[in-house]
Parts: sequence; C-alpha cells; structure tokens
Amino acid sequence: MRITEELKQSLESSLPKSMTTRQKLVAYKEHGNLTWDQVAMLCGRGRVSVERFSKDKYEQTADSDLLIRRDLETMFERYPLAITQATRGELYQTENVATLRKWFSFCHANSAMALIYGPPGSQKTFVTRRMVEDFNAAHLQLDDNERAFYIRSSARMGPRELLRRICFTTGAPGGMTTASCLNGLRLALRPHRVLLAVDEAQLLSLDALEALRELHDPETGLRVGVLLMGSHRLATILNQQAPILEQLNSRIEANVELSGVSAASAMSIVQAEMPNLSQRQRQALVDHSSVPDIYRHGTPYINVRRLFKAMNSTRAELAQKGSVQ
Repeated sequence: MRITEELKQSLESSLPKSMTTRQKLVAYKEHGNLTWDQVAMLCGRGRVSVERFSKDKYEQTADSDLLIRRDLETMFERYPLAITQATRGELYQTENVATLRKWFSFCHANSAMALIYGPPGSQKTFVTRRMVEDFNAAHLQLDDNERAFYIRSSARMGPRELLRRICFTTGAPGGMTTASCLNGLRLALRPHRVLLAVDEAQLLSLDALEALRELHDPETGLRVGVLLMGSHRLATILNQQAPILEQLNSRIEANVELSGVSAASAMSIVQAEMPNLSQRQRQALVDHSSVPDIYRHGTPYINVRRLFKAMNSTRAELAQKGSVQ
C-alpha cells in the first residue's frame, strides 16, 4: 500500500515511536507466550515482516514502518494481553473479585447476560479489565476460539457508536449503519465463544441497550455472553424503563449488586502494600477510604480507588521524610 503524504503525517502524529512499539511487541509476545505466526495472524501481517520489525530490520521489507506500527498498535488495543498501566498491580482476592469472577465465567460458559452494578470504587473496572487480559492470554496460548473483550461506554452513546466500538475492539468488519455493524459482528464472531464486558453501561441510550440485546439474541446462532456493568443508575434505568426494555430485561439472568470491600479486606490490602505502617496508621487509611453510598441512604462503604490513592499519598509523604515503605 502506497502511503500518501496526508496519511503519513496523520500516522506520524498519532503513533508511538518505532522503538516504543517494538518494545511493546516483544513484551506482548512474551506475556502471551505466543509464536510469531500467532502474532502475525492477530495483526494481519506476514510472520517475516513482524519478526523483522521486532529485530529493527524492517527496512528489508519496506521503506517505512508506519503501516506495520499502525497494525501492531491496533492489535494491542483489540487483543489486550500484556498487563497495562491501568491494570498493573496486585489483584487482591476480595469479596467483589470473587463475585466478578463467578459471573464472568458463568456468562462466558453459558452465553448468558448478567447485570453487575455498584458504587464508584467497588472494583468493577479494574478487576474486569484484568480478567479479560488474563483470559485472553491463557486462551491465545491454547489457540482456541474462546475470547473476551472489554468495551467502555461513552456519554450518550447510541446504537451505531456502540456497535462500531465493539467491531473495532473485536476486529470485526464494521460499517456506517447499525445493520452493517451487526452483520459484520455476526460474521466475525460466529466461530467463537465470546464474552463482552460492557462497562459504564448507564451511559448508553435505550436504543444502544436494545442493539446489545439484539447482538446477544441466541437466534442469531452466536455464542455471546454479556456482562452489563455500571453504577446503581444502570439498575434504576432498567427498572424504570422496563416497558421499553422488556426484551433486554428478560435476557438478564442475574442482577448483582457490588458493595464496597469489607473493612477486613481493606486492612489486608493495606498491610500487604505497606507492611511497615503501624496498626493505627493502617486503620487511618481504611477510615479515610470510607465514603457514603447515596443509593443506600448514606451508609458508608470502603472505596478501593480512594484507598489506593490514600496509600500512594502516604508513600509520597514518607519518601519525602526518607522513610520509603
């Protein structure tokens, strides 16, 4: 493919440098325990070209590496394997992690749909993205047809925008209309058993939720499980709009509410992360992370995101004093 000057300028301004993409490629292959043939298949390139790029010898294939860098960066986003910045760190086995694992496995194995909702900081996003990454890393090694994808919703997202995002994430051929996106997904996903983890689903329009229900419809012959995740507002929307979303609600096999982690789990996390703190200091961090749940009449719960921010602040303060934990 000939690179026009306009495309060249666009890619140069949007893509990471060659060295950055090369380092990501090597880490991606190692973390996924993949062969070069498998990597080439995922990015739609020849094995020789991908291997040459990894060794900084791509000039033997083409004058410019812009297109292969574009294809590799697309692969990293569509098929996340390596532990990303957003999901780096220890995955502590709290009550919410166990619940999310249970329904992740159930929806994937049974092509089912479940509603998972809870307040901010109840581990929905971090844990689900980590499970998707770990699941794909394991199954790409087996070279089977089992896949999981994380889809993040945007404000006022309609059906076409949602389906186009799913097409991009799964690598399915998309289109400019809802119908063309659905057809592309049905064609691309038919050989696979797939889980779609749709996060922040309270931001979706009612039509977008219906499009997701249509994609999940077993009459299409697809094996698509759906984790529909969001805030308490998502559960409220599904309840208040029940006459309109009757078909979608009939597909949801479980309504699962996540609460904050328990005080005991929070204390265990602080102790593991910062073992040199005193009991009083650890308790102060846990207390600081307790916030009111407005959907439970102000009942306090422990916000894990707030807990980790408090620990990072404490580390920074201790580092300034020369006492790094």
